[in-house]
Amino acid sequence: MAANIATALSNLASTSDSVVNLSQWMKRTISVASTDAVYGPLNPFAMDSRVYGAFWDFEEQLAILLIGLCPEVTARRGHRGRELLAQVFGRYFAEGHWAKGSQLIRESHRSNTARGVSYEDQGRFEITTCIGLLVNTVPSLLWTLWHILSEPKLLQDLRSELLALVENRTSRGKGGSTLVRLPISQLQSSCPLLGSTVKEALRMYSTSLSARYTTEDTLLDGQYLLKAGSFIQIPAAVVHKDRHVWGPDASNFDPSRFQSGTGLRNPEIPRAAFRPFGGGSTLCPGRSLAMIEILAFLSMFILQFDAYPEDRSMEKPDFVSMTSSVSSPLHDLHVRIRKRADFQNVTWMVG
Repeated sequence: MAANIATALSNLASTSDSVVNLSQWMKRTISVASTDAVYGPLNPFAMDSRVYGAFWDFEEQLAILLIGLCPEVTARRGHRGRELLAQVFGRYFAEGHWAKGSQLIRESHRSNTARGVSYEDQGRFEITTCIGLLVNTVPSLLWTLWHILSEPKLLQDLRSELLALVENRTSRGKGGSTLVRLPISQLQSSCPLLGSTVKEALRMYSTSLSARYTTEDTLLDGQYLLKAGSFIQIPAAVVHKDRHVWGPDASNFDPSRFQSGTGLRNPEIPRAAFRPFGGGSTLCPGRSLAMIEILAFLSMFILQFDAYPEDRSMEKPDFVSMTSSVSSPLHDLHVRIRKRADFQNVTWMVG
């Protein structure tokens, strides 16, 4: 996944010193990079140019599809997208392409096959895997990058942190190129400000909703009675902006808020108050991959490019997609971008 991102950023370098629609470029880049890592060299997103558009059409109209009222009419694009995805992923499993995929896909296929699940149904199941892989990473990246590019001091501090990490991992390659090894497994531990900035973006823009079922009468805080058999909803957007938990600056973006050895600068803040990936038994199993992907992208972008937002304001949408746990910007992020002098001809080695 990180290698695919490195290649895409190298190709982006050819558009240096021009305005780029970073939202659309990032959406396509992350879609291919993430799915390649999971589905392997025969990834349907890479093998069939229609799949990318089909997935995002389906995701956009999922709410209407769930109503189930004549979807071929009321949600035509989403319905067609869903059927195409089911077909191509059904063939992916039927033709044995899963054998070259990741362990996740190989084990999923074996488990489903052992339980008699048809190739067609396995193809339909796989659409939900794509939702988990794709819909939250792009908006998380966009919000984080926008804050970084909008705050020059933060950008400089992050760049210094990253340069210290790769300083002894840089060498000269053939043809005058610069070889830079990025140890992605060390990004969170060696670059605490970068990790904190990403977490703060997740805190600010998460829209996830945790749900719990009460098995017995429970009194909270000595005054709130939750009756047995009730469903309890815990919206992250409310918890993350609670001033009683996060302090008077809870509504402000503070990139250093999580910069400490324990993960929170203020040890009095309960860990359960940070819920972008849910919590407990429903804690998102893909959270580590998502964080690594975001950190790897930001690291290579920050070191390789100078970029300036064309629009200094970013707005959240009035609604949130049913599939997403992070709100998306209302408008695309356009940036003027150029290569940095020290990273004109870079070959990234990630690991």
